[in-house]
Amino acid sequence: MSTFNTYLFLALILGHSAKADFETPPPYECSPIAETSRRLDAPKCLAEGWRNGQDAYCETLAITKISLWQSLALFRELAQDPAIPFRFLPDGCQARAQRMAESLLSRGVRPAKLFVKGKFELSNLWDPLWPVVRWQYHVAIVVSTEEGNKVIDPSLFSEPVSIDRFLSTFREFPVSRIDEVFLSGPHTYELNHRALVLDGFRERDLACGAELLRTGLVLQGK
Repeated sequence: MSTFNTYLFLALILGHSAKADFETPPPYECSPIAETSRRLDAPKCLAEGWRNGQDAYCETLAITKISLWQSLALFRELAQDPAIPFRFLPDGCQARAQRMAESLLSRGVRPAKLFVKGKFELSNLWDPLWPVVRWQYHVAIVVSTEEGNKVIDPSLFSEPVSIDRFLSTFREFPVSRIDEVFLSGPHTYELNHRALVLDGFRERDLACGAELLRTGLVLQGK
């Protein structure tokens, strides 16, 4: 998700210029380019791989199969997690998805993550003073059910939804466009980390996510 809105908001409330904020990134900003396990220019499954449970490199992901009822129960539990700022939409999707992935893995459920890259404008139903948000990408977690893969994203929905319905949200405004869609394993943190092959969470990503969650909680008014 774009950090532009967050930087601008912080600039306004702290009395600094937006230019200064861009020149000095906040301490939670992770490196956008990480060491890679696979070539960045090699992805072949960006268009339809997600329909078959494959990542951007056409490798099938291990996603735990659960019932639709279980997906609903997990959604409700995650939506009530006081440590996740679902009501602050301008930024922080990567941290929210990371926290949700951690929570599901601790329950023995292995999810995937769905990344959507492009240029988006979306309605912000959480904050009437900020009715539209603008993103460069978004990420949420995905679980497998008998009715297909379902996206769990309490920041945008009130229940698990199909990937097709999830993607339709990003076409709400005429100016929006989708450039890439791909699945990853649960440990991928940033959009630009898709080439990494990870068997666990990286410490620096956990640290970045924790700081971004704290910032989001403050900005959503908790």
